[in-house]
Amino acid sequence: MRFRPGNDGSWRASLAAALPGGFGKPPSFTLYSVSAEVCDWADRAPFSAWARRDNARSMRADVEAGLSVCGEAFQGQFQPFADALTGALNQVAVGPRVDRDADVARLRVVSHQAKARLQSPPLRVAAWQDLAEAARTDRPDITVIEPRIALLNAMLVGAGVDPGERFRRLADVLSPSAATLARDPDAVPPDWTDAQRLEAADPLLREPAAAGHCVAWLTFAAARLPEFVLEIGPATLFDADWCISNALAPPWQEFRYRDELTRVIAHDHGRGTLDPNAGPRHEVLARVDLGHRPPFGWEEEAVAQVRSLVGLVAIRTGAPSWRRAGFSCLVVDGEVSTYSIGTGDEPLFTEPDHYGMNGFADALADYRAELAGLLSTGRLPADVAEALRLIGEAGQIDSRENALNGTATIAEQTVIVLQVAAVERLAAYSGMDSDAFMSELAADWALARYHQNLAWAVERCLSGVGGGGDAIFHRVVSFPSGRRSLSFVAAFEIRDQLIAACPGLFDRARAETLLASIGDADAASRLLASFKAETSVLMGRLSRCRNGLMHGNPVALESVQSVRDFSRFVVRAGLDHSIRSIAESRPVADLLVASNRRRRVTLDGLRSGTSFREIWSTPDDGKLV
Repeated sequence: MRFRPGNDGSWRASLAAALPGGFGKPPSFTLYSVSAEVCDWADRAPFSAWARRDNARSMRADVEAGLSVCGEAFQGQFQPFADALTGALNQVAVGPRVDRDADVARLRVVSHQAKARLQSPPLRVAAWQDLAEAARTDRPDITVIEPRIALLNAMLVGAGVDPGERFRRLADVLSPSAATLARDPDAVPPDWTDAQRLEAADPLLREPAAAGHCVAWLTFAAARLPEFVLEIGPATLFDADWCISNALAPPWQEFRYRDELTRVIAHDHGRGTLDPNAGPRHEVLARVDLGHRPPFGWEEEAVAQVRSLVGLVAIRTGAPSWRRAGFSCLVVDGEVSTYSIGTGDEPLFTEPDHYGMNGFADALADYRAELAGLLSTGRLPADVAEALRLIGEAGQIDSRENALNGTATIAEQTVIVLQVAAVERLAAYSGMDSDAFMSELAADWALARYHQNLAWAVERCLSGVGGGGDAIFHRVVSFPSGRRSLSFVAAFEIRDQLIAACPGLFDRARAETLLASIGDADAASRLLASFKAETSVLMGRLSRCRNGLMHGNPVALESVQSVRDFSRFVVRAGLDHSIRSIAESRPVADLLVASNRRRRVTLDGLRSGTSFREIWSTPDDGKLV
């Protein structure tokens, strides 16, 4: 959490620190996301797209799941819209084919009504009130607070309001930052009551986004134009070497937007002083007229427009695409408003990645026996080999090389398509129907999520201790074969010490709940039930994303991002079972039966009152490597 003056653990200071900063919270799947996606489906999806009724059922489940995390104030205002939306989706899912046009038309109306309501100031106020109420409870739950922050973030973005700016102002009302106090010590009277602070926050949620005529300036490297200035619709492209020299020097040659470019490059100090001995830049400046609009999201929109132009040329000619350079600038109503010097699409580093090579060598040592068994069988079956290729291509996004150098050549949407295709290949190898195979693999998601949450709780608590020199650290962390391992049983035994060390009011409450469940079979069962319910929703959403991406139906980026962990889990589980099948000469179906048996034993033990502490009593259990 961010430090703010007076962050004494009170709900106001804790909530102020938990609110996103900068540009707001990265997009996540929320009730707003699915409502917007339903609008896209109703507007754009062809008649044939509705033939698979599971798509409508999945969206209905997402609406219900999204509404379930909202508070009473929000639900009181939005429930009629949610009922209309789920009712219309249900009608599309169960109605006769002859009525489908009318049913989709009705869905189009109610979905746009729901989206408009989600963009309305009164509903933003209600969402904020529910967020504040969750933060004010005696035992605030981060799993309640975070989804409400994400929803409010999405509602602000949907209304064109800069969430980072608005959250900063809301945080200052709750607990003024040092910068705010230095600028205006009386901005928020220190003797204000909680009620007065919350009342002062309401107008901020109702305040509309400022708007103006927005013009974006971007730079692209490794680029060249057929002429010095090239106009293509709302985009005007400039040869940087020619235009910058003419903009900075006494008037050599006039060109359109010359004076505006002069003002823009004055903010880029690397270009503001022209070095006559410098080599050519081989860059293009792109001016994109975005029209009258709120400034928020200007850069993403402008980049998308230029990339679509460049991408089309690259696809048709096979020419290398331009690389995005770091400088960008926004001009609003003729005045330079915002500029940034960020990272661009850099080429690969020429120096070897020594750390990465060491990690690969370590992995070879760890998996030597398994690899030896696999290689001893000869050539891999064609379906498994193809699945490995697909998974490898999908792994570009998550690779260390991409994290360091931005080398991925595919988008996150493509990852989902590749991973689902890989699962279908592995299903073919196993001799199973792909849907049934995926369902079998997904059955372990709930237990995996429970382990993941426990690991988060332990690591969050450990962040408050003295690292490797602290006795608490060595009680729960070990390094067998040089790899970090957590003991959940040990964490349960010293949970009071861990909780006391956990920083952050919200994290501490969540960690306490998770660690206590290790010794409480009923509590663990309830958590697993919630993760099992999540499995069903994610299965439907992943299927919808796959169908949309394959058949040209609307798919929100947040939808794709929200199922990527689940998709990665499923495809890796399928690959693990297939590799074991080859190495051990056992059918995949037998391995799945054994996995199901182990899972049933665990769940039956919980139902009979046996806690995870008891289940993980053997030396190798209760650890996450």
